Amino acid sequence: MNVIFDTIIPIFLIIIGGNILRRSPLIDSAGWSAIEELAYWILYPALTFIVIMRADFEAIQFTAIAVPFAMALAAICVIMLCTLLLLQRMRLIAPWEFSSVFQSAIHWNGYISVVIAGKMFGEHGLSIMVFIVALFMLPLNGIVALVTVMHADEPKPKMDILRFLRGNPVLLAAFAALACRASGLSVPSSIHAGLDLLGRAAFGVGLLSVGASIKITRLWSVRFPLWFPILVKLLVFPVLMMAVAIVTGVKSDNLIYLTLCVAVPATTHGYLLARQLGGDAQLYAVITAWQTALSFITIPLMLWCATQLAGG
Repeated sequence: MNVIFDTIIPIFLIIIGGNILRRSPLIDSAGWSAIEELAYWILYPALTFIVIMRADFEAIQFTAIAVPFAMALAAICVIMLCTLLLLQRMRLIAPWEFSSVFQSAIHWNGYISVVIAGKMFGEHGLSIMVFIVALFMLPLNGIVALVTVMHADEPKPKMDILRFLRGNPVLLAAFAALACRASGLSVPSSIHAGLDLLGRAAFGVGLLSVGASIKITRLWSVRFPLWFPILVKLLVFPVLMMAVAIVTGVKSDNLIYLTLCVAVPATTHGYLLARQLGGDAQLYAVITAWQTALSFITIPLMLWCATQLAGG
């Protein structure tokens, strides 16, 4: 429990700090826009590249981890897309809210899961969590980018969608890292160290940007588009992951690792994606803030459930 608090409290404080900074004269609107551009085009791609390059794909039981995770991820994506299309027809969510609701329900914060796994389960748990994050970083970012562009506030032609995907910096960084690994090409240590420093800055800058975009009045909204993805991300997705893991024969600690990965709040990169590609970035920021606050309760609850199932 203390590990979870120690991991999430700093994140929550940085979000609050971003909101305070936005109200101060230190950084104006143009400054925040520049910060978001820096994070989107430089910092998060650097983080993506480093995570994939460092992942140890050989030391992990690939099938035992990758197959159930892929099945659960595919299931939640299909469920969310079908549900949101229905809700949109029922006018419970607006078209421009579609992508932010979708990605905040399925796009997890790999940093939080990696830190918690490392502190709670040691080197083995850390290795598995990094493996999951690295393996699914490319397909997950591709899915959310595609949905965001297709359901942007200003619909784009098919050719524009393809151009956006080809030019997405995180996807390009993921492809570059996979190409380096597949070809056996090693990155010079000086470049690797520089990218590592940039990657370390990504999470903090992203959190500040999320906090800066939050309008306090929207925090207390009771609208469906706010609370639905919170419920799905913190409760439905972890329960679905546990169910798929049990059905596919996942046992012991692997079940706990899989549950932890999806029980954490949504990633801050989704906010930048919404800003760049036409989603409802403010809604995404508020959802992320609430998910972070409520995860103090839901992460321990989901881990306890997974532990009981793993022990059975």
